[in-house]
Amino acid sequence: MSENDPSCLVCGTRRLPEIAGLKATSLVVLRCPECLLEFTHPIELENEASTETEESYRRGLSSDDADLMKMVRRRAEERLRFCTALLGRRPKSILEVGAAGGWFVQAFEELGVPASGIELDPVLVAQAQRRGANVLQADVTSWSPSGGVDVVWCSQTLEHIAAPRRAVCAMRDALNAGGLLEIDVPNGSSWGAMWRRLYTKPRVYGTIHAPHHQIAYRPCSLDRLLRSCDLDPLVLDERPTDDRIFGQVILPGSTLSRLAILGSHVLGHGYLLVSIARKPMGARSASQDGSNGS
Repeated sequence: MSENDPSCLVCGTRRLPEIAGLKATSLVVLRCPECLLEFTHPIELENEASTETEESYRRGLSSDDADLMKMVRRRAEERLRFCTALLGRRPKSILEVGAAGGWFVQAFEELGVPASGIELDPVLVAQAQRRGANVLQADVTSWSPSGGVDVVWCSQTLEHIAAPRRAVCAMRDALNAGGLLEIDVPNGSSWGAMWRRLYTKPRVYGTIHAPHHQIAYRPCSLDRLLRSCDLDPLVLDERPTDDRIFGQVILPGSTLSRLAILGSHVLGHGYLLVSIARKPMGARSASQDGSNGS
């Protein structure tokens, strides 16, 4: 992407209109007229690959809180049940991209499914390895998967990645033929995101909240991304942030955020955009062809 003439990170459309300036920053927000992806210009990266994770959330990701781990185990059971129904059989292997402190990797292992993860943050990788979770430090945009798995799970991670096509293609290459890729991101079509486009809180526009979230997806942009990586979308749904299958285990604590979650249960258009895509049966896995998905 040229610094002076940025193109859409998903579909490559050029000459994107500027739709807003982010108050208290020098950033502007661009929107693709084709797939409706929104992102800041420029995108300010924490490293070569991704934007920052909010510090309070990062601290939560390294937590060993017993109540939080109970929620992780319940979510893992629901996710395993959901994937089993879509696959028509119990998954034999699961990979988590953005595995943080290894909670879900550990929980899937406890449920009898071999699981592994990759994570960019070395502090979180060390924490995961201390608890015995099979998590390696890797950047998914330049990662070469070593073998095929039945399910790749990528929760609340893609909105931080500045090269989403490279990331999704790498995740596709990690799958066995017929395997499932789950991706969930903040939902730019939710009523909460629409409200945030109307008020002028500093650094916020829709689901963009600089410097943490600088890329905002809507259903059409996420669908376009999956199809561009030769995946077959099966599910594209809007869910509440506390959804029993896909929901976050670290929930926002403010009264306003809690009311927004309650509202999404009542009104629909939840703040969580969930996609499930299948790798076509005729496709080859990384273990078969050595592809790195870049």
